Amino acid sequence: MDPSRPCADDDNGAARRAQLERRLLGCLILRPDQLPIVSEYVTAAHFADAANRRIYTTLVRMHDPQEPVDLVLLRDRLILEGCLSDVGGAAYLIRLFEQADRAFQDVAGADYARGPHEASSAKVVAEVGRCARLLRDLGPPGYS
Repeated sequence: MDPSRPCADDDNGAARRAQLERRLLGCLILRPDQLPIVSEYVTAAHFADAANRRIYTTLVRMHDPQEPVDLVLLRDRLILEGCLSDVGGAAYLIRLFEQADRAFQDVAGADYARGPHEASSAKVVAEVGRCARLLRDLGPPGYS
């Protein structure tokens, strides 16, 4: 599946949208500093999956330039809000993070040995922008 192809919300389109949502969330967990930029043109309404929508909304609410946002803090916030199990639990959050991290290991190759932040930081930022633009261009679910 190519998440960059525009699509209607048919079965294939829904699968591509879900893949794109997961990819964007994973990238944002890796680089939460990109949230202010993404949130300018991607809203919770762009997420078809209720769990992904809740995770995105929580990430946006948590973002504060003076406070870190990471996987553990996201999990803790979802626990406090009583909705961790509603979004698939800690296992789903870890899967989002690991899938994005693994994708950047593959892209960065041997450079990744220097560390994810040095080797692929620019790639993560570029991917965040790409995914956000694609999700924005798809429009809210049901948009054609």
